[in-house]
Amino acid sequence: MKGDEAAQTELARLLPVVRYGAELAALDDYWKHATLLEIAVLSRDEGAAAEHLADAAARIREAFQPATTADNLDIIVKTAADPEAVGFVPPIIARLRERGS
Repeated sequence: MKGDEAAQTELARLLPVVRYGAELAALDDYWKHATLLEIAVLSRDEGAAAEHLADAAARIREAFQPATTADNLDIIVKTAADPEAVGFVPPIIARLRERGS
């Protein structure tokens, strides 16, 4: 979340590893898709974010699940070095907050 060059390098190094791990997860549950949603947002991939939002939303079992993901995405948006790059995220946060209430 720092946004400096070192942090961006570390993010670029780790995102593929975390994505791979999440995609291989044995459980097909909310947290798998919420993780993939957050990775898509960090990767600035609006299409993948929409897909993973739908997958996560279909697996919500408790109100705290989408609320937690919305909080995480809110942090990503608020700390983004390029706010325009995450301009697609506020509606995702709103949808998650609606589902969490």
